[in-house]
Amino acid sequence: MLRDAVACVLGQERTPATLRWTRLGESGSFEAVSNCQHLYSINTLDGEVLLDGFPPGRLPKDILNHPLYKRCFATQDFEVARTNTGVLQTTKPYAGRLYDFIIEGDNLRINETDIEQDVELQLLDVGSDGSCSDWGPDLPDRLKELHSHWIDRQRQVLVFRPTLFKEHDTHFLAKSLDTGGGLVGYQCVRVPPHLRGVPWRKLLDDAQYAAHLTDMLVLPSSTVHAKTVISKFEDPAYIHAFVAVPGGVGAGDHLRKLFKDGCTLLWVLPRYHLEFRQHQSGTPLSVDYQGYRLAACQQLASAQHGAPQHLCRIDADSVGCDVTWYTLPEFRKYLVLERSDEHISHNTAGARRADVMIIVPRGPVTISMQQVTVQCPPASGDKCQVHKYEFHPRFGYLQASSKLARLQLAALYAATSSLLPEPLSGATGAQTALQLIRMNWSNVPLTKEEHQQLTSIPILGGHHCSSLGVLAHELLLSSEQLGFLHHDLDEPRPKLQFNTDVGNCYLQEMKQQAYKGWVSNPRSLLEPEEEYRALGGMRSQQATAEHSFRDGRCHMYEVASCPVGADVVPQIENEILGCVSHSPPVSPPAYPLNAQNLLASVRALPLEQAMHAELESSWIAWHGTENPKLQLSRHDLKTRLLAWKAQVQDLRTGTEEYVLESLNHIPDKAHHSRSFRLLRYANDAARPSLLDMLRCAAQPHTSSKYMRTFNPYLTDQSCARLWEGVLVWLQLCVLEDKLERLSALVQMPLEFEPTLVKELLVKRTWDPRAHPEWLAFEAEGQLQIRPVQHWVASYMLEHPGEVVQLNMGEGKTR
Repeated sequence: MLRDAVACVLGQERTPATLRWTRLGESGSFEAVSNCQHLYSINTLDGEVLLDGFPPGRLPKDILNHPLYKRCFATQDFEVARTNTGVLQTTKPYAGRLYDFIIEGDNLRINETDIEQDVELQLLDVGSDGSCSDWGPDLPDRLKELHSHWIDRQRQVLVFRPTLFKEHDTHFLAKSLDTGGGLVGYQCVRVPPHLRGVPWRKLLDDAQYAAHLTDMLVLPSSTVHAKTVISKFEDPAYIHAFVAVPGGVGAGDHLRKLFKDGCTLLWVLPRYHLEFRQHQSGTPLSVDYQGYRLAACQQLASAQHGAPQHLCRIDADSVGCDVTWYTLPEFRKYLVLERSDEHISHNTAGARRADVMIIVPRGPVTISMQQVTVQCPPASGDKCQVHKYEFHPRFGYLQASSKLARLQLAALYAATSSLLPEPLSGATGAQTALQLIRMNWSNVPLTKEEHQQLTSIPILGGHHCSSLGVLAHELLLSSEQLGFLHHDLDEPRPKLQFNTDVGNCYLQEMKQQAYKGWVSNPRSLLEPEEEYRALGGMRSQQATAEHSFRDGRCHMYEVASCPVGADVVPQIENEILGCVSHSPPVSPPAYPLNAQNLLASVRALPLEQAMHAELESSWIAWHGTENPKLQLSRHDLKTRLLAWKAQVQDLRTGTEEYVLESLNHIPDKAHHSRSFRLLRYANDAARPSLLDMLRCAAQPHTSSKYMRTFNPYLTDQSCARLWEGVLVWLQLCVLEDKLERLSALVQMPLEFEPTLVKELLVKRTWDPRAHPEWLAFEAEGQLQIRPVQHWVASYMLEHPGEVVQLNMGEGKTR
């Protein structure tokens, strides 16, 4: 009974199971000495309990204010009892653990006892500067700053847990390891997230858990190429490197053989949740973006000769020159990933993926020391995010998947802009940012991050293009028009005020006419609707150059017809259709759900009769359809596809050169031809790009006017011929992409043969002249409108208000 009374105060775990009590005289006090030579005393009259002569109490201030205690225990206080050796023991367990606190001069020693596992751990001190200089100076910063470190002195195992003592998950384990030759090292392994709640002793002792501890922390040299590449994206102090140990920590005795035979390195960026796996000295493969690897060239640049497709552009004035082209110059904080064909899964089913993508940190864009960068949180425990931008395989521009990513890309282009255009796009960074802002028009309020990115764009690049500030203000106005409907904004927005200096600057620039009516670069101009909305009806008096050419005083440029006829693509499509044969329909078997037999015992309702009649007609129609199948062997089909790809590529390249050279060519004897060339060199006149050819097709009614912004010497007949050439070029682009899909599908296993046959049967069933915008949609999306999709679209256009069903798998998404 006395023992139970003492245990109610000092705790069941701190009180021995048996005690031999002695009464002190005639009083109501009793005392007992345990086997550990601790004195237990109790006064039965007032209930006071003493341990080694001291009553239980709270932790003293010198412990509560100690840096080590405050780091792991924060403001938590415990009821403790002092022993005769000066140890302060918690009287009751906290989450199944007891704690001992000992002050030794300026040092604090904290021990933790896990009652269930019967394990005692000691908390290691990281030091006043958090460097762990006394016991772990080589540890990565995140392992020092974001974890508490508990050591089992008996087993020589160091357990890394979250900083707060209440959290017992194990993130890393380090144990001593005899590497041979009298040397002793430490093996630090990462615990997978799904095993962090398992007791650490079970992780090491149980083979089924130990086999999953395969990632061993290593400290590679700073000169390792992969680390040097990744270091431009993330602080080297926050990059972790692991070696994959086959069989888990149980294979630690074979580490020397592992490093000798070659190993797999895992580069981890924990703040960004990015990982790259590198086997021996190979190229690091992305774990998060399957099928991609770190590109050999980590700059958005390429040379004219031998350049990858995503950075190539035909320029009549630079053919034969070795030139390096840069995108986003002065910006380096990104990683370039390229497609790794040997690691692409069959689940792609021939779908086209981007050949190149870049990963950029998410954050505000700033300019520091003449370098453009993205401002990221500096602390080791900060969580960072990334934006993924894909290069369009044909047109070479960066594609963003969200409004915020697009606005940050616009800010990067504005910050890296110069007065000269990038040869790839034919536009300066500020002009590209202007186009990206247009893509974000919305009447939904912007988020805080989107608002910050948008307002930074005119600050970063407004001195290169005054229309940036005008268009950014117009986007802000439109996004706030219906703000009263949105009450879930993260915080109130400041009242919008238009910078009149920016508007006046834009108007003055547009009013300034160059020599003989030359106009400003159209890429820097706002659309008439944008000017009306942003400037309140004040239209800039844009000069027009056409009067200089319509009066008959200048020599006009006549363009020859397109060297590739409009009937080439249909001919090749018919040849592709010949690879599929159609077996004739056979007489359908009997309808299995015979209504007369099923409904013989009951009276058939009209609804049941109608349903069975519809099902029977569908049964007959299904069995009456033709069954398409491959007419050639796969080997012969591969051979034909290679021949068609080479033919189509030559035709597409020739048509591309024809259109671009015609738009670029300025007759030597033309009126003011030298002036126009000077304007081009000064970027006051735009140069055409592949994307401009796409826009020409999408704007059939204004295509002539749009072409003359690049070459004002074109006649009306020349513009018509070039427009026909653009249509042929787009059809060849679509056909070339189709052949790429077929080449990928023919490499797939046999279960993908129905998809291959379905793709072979795709043919254009509509007139590109009647719907050039559809053709532009196909070329940019790298897809082809299927016959059933065209039928549904045409029916809905001809019968507005009606509902049409498009079955699953017929292309509602693509």
